[in-house]
Formats: sequence, structure tokens, C-alpha cells
Amino acid sequence: MFDLIQTWIRKLDRAPRDVVGIDFGSSNIKCARLRRQNQTLILESAAFLPPFQMPADPDPAYIPPPLSLPRSLLAPYCALIVPSELAVLKILTFPGEFSTETEGQIVSHMGLDKPDEYRINYKVIQYGTPRSESRVLAVAYPDRFAAVVPRLFPSGPPAPFSLEIAGLASLSALMSLPDGGFGAGVVGSLEIETHSSVFAVFHRGLLVLIRKFNFGIDSLVSAIRQGLDVSPQIAYNLLSTGSIDVSQWTAGMVQPFVKQLLVSRDFVERRENATLGRLFVCGAGARIALIRKEIQQAFDMELREWNPLDGLTLSPHALSEEVQGQEGRLAAAVGAARAVLEGSS
Repeated sequence: MFDLIQTWIRKLDRAPRDVVGIDFGSSNIKCARLRRQNQTLILESAAFLPPFQMPADPDPAYIPPPLSLPRSLLAPYCALIVPSELAVLKILTFPGEFSTETEGQIVSHMGLDKPDEYRINYKVIQYGTPRSESRVLAVAYPDRFAAVVPRLFPSGPPAPFSLEIAGLASLSALMSLPDGGFGAGVVGSLEIETHSSVFAVFHRGLLVLIRKFNFGIDSLVSAIRQGLDVSPQIAYNLLSTGSIDVSQWTAGMVQPFVKQLLVSRDFVERRENATLGRLFVCGAGARIALIRKEIQQAFDMELREWNPLDGLTLSPHALSEEVQGQEGRLAAAVGAARAVLEGSS
């Protein structure tokens, strides 16, 4: 989405070696600065910053105040990550080999009412043959929202290099783990964000399903807040700590979400003739016991949290105090930065 910058860099034959991933989450901004030294990826700095409030309906001419980053995060380039809630994510299948004719059909297969109002990108995840199908991961994001985030960096470092969706950026981090988290079986990944969740399933390392759900921890916080007549912060604390039983207000939201996850799992298992063996979780809701319990009971398996920093070399004092113990929340920021450094953005 920043083709001019990327083309200019490729002409110089210099892939970025220092980039900061900036994840614009609803609760805060998660940042991870990575530097490549030969074959080693080094985490230079990571921090949580106050959230950026995106306008509800941004005007095309809207210019936000510049975002000021701590010196430790001032890499030459930045990989920007936006929440998944407004994104359209689809795996499209086309008969036969992938061609320019196939490429021309992607937008029409996205099912968008006004495709001209979206930024659309795709990646071929399986090239077909005359006797098999091609699979394409396609993503669309409203242009009026996508245009706002790069404007937070009008001059100087870091220069925007890429724009990614949180749910997809986290997958990049998961797939980059030392063992990839993947074997020959079926592996799932679930990111629970503030306003939405993204469920992805891989079989033999190939993405075979991706679904976005309009379920996030904000809906649970709202239900607790109304049920107990408390502030949003107290409601969130009750949800995250589990200090009292709040299931009477939240069960009606969690259970339908879990049932939809099961439907997706069953669909994949029937189509792939294989059983889901592992389920990785990350995001704001990954450690909320109430959500974890419902999913674990339904899937009859332990959920696997994972550390996106595994396999990275950490500089001294790379993690701010508030990040320590919360490394899982850096998944999208790390994934987007890795994608740039490894040339897969």
C-alpha cells in the first residue's frame, strides 16, 4: 500500500534492516522495533503507548496530530497495523492456474458493495494446475480509515513502509516461530482483539480457513458494566481478574462465539479429513479465564499461548516494565516488522 516507498527501496537494492511495528489497538499502541544483523533479528525496543483515537467517520482531508515516539523506537521505517474489525478477509478459490485473468476476478469475488472505497490486496497461497485450484488470501480495508494512520508520520523517521491487518500480522509472527508451531497436522490460531476476533486454520502449513467474528472483549465489558452499574475500568478489571463470577452477564455472548468457532473447525476437519491438533491464542482476550474456559471445554484441548519474541535476540533493556509479562500482546507488531525485514510484506 506504500508502493512508491517500497519500489524506491528496491531500486536501491537495500532491504530495510531496521523497522518498528506499530499496532494501533483500541486499548493502547503496541510497538516493537526490530533490527536485522546478518541472519539475526534483534528486538531493540518494545513499549506500550497511549491509544490513538480514530475518528468515527474520518473526513478524507483529516490530518491527525503527528505521533511522537520515544527515541528508542525511532527506526528508519515503520510497519503500521490497524485493528481487524473493519477488514474483510477471505480465502478465494479459482479453478486452474493463477493468471492475470484470475487476478482480475479477485475484486468482484470480495463481495464489497463499493470496492472503490477500499484498499484491496491479495497473496496467492496455493498456485493451481490445470487439474487443481488456486487459493488466494484477499483483504480489503476502508480507504478513509487506512489513509489516516500514515498521516501520523508526516516527516522524518519512521517513514511508513507497510500497512497490515492485526489478525494477519499476528499470523506472520506465529509462522515465524523457531518451530513455526506447525507440523503435518491441523493447527488453529485465534486472536481475540478488543472489538473483533480472527480465527485461522492451517493444514500442513497451508492456510485453509480464515474467519473474522464481531466478538471482542469490549462486548463483555459493556455487559458487565450494565449488569453491575460500574465504570468501564472496573468492569474490565472484573473480567480480567475473575475476582467475581460475571458469567451471568457474559455467557450469552461467549457461548455463541464459541459455537461459531466449532462450526468453522468442523468444516475444516471434514474438508481436510484431519483433526485439529493444536490451537494457539493471542490478543487482548487470550488470558481472560472466562473466555479460555469456554473455548477449552468446547474444543477439549488446552489453549497454547505463545511468545512472539521467541527466536529473537533481545537487546539489553529492550522491554519496558509494562511490557514484561505481556509479550503476547506484541504479536501483531512483531509480525508486521518481521514481514518487512524478511521481505514478505
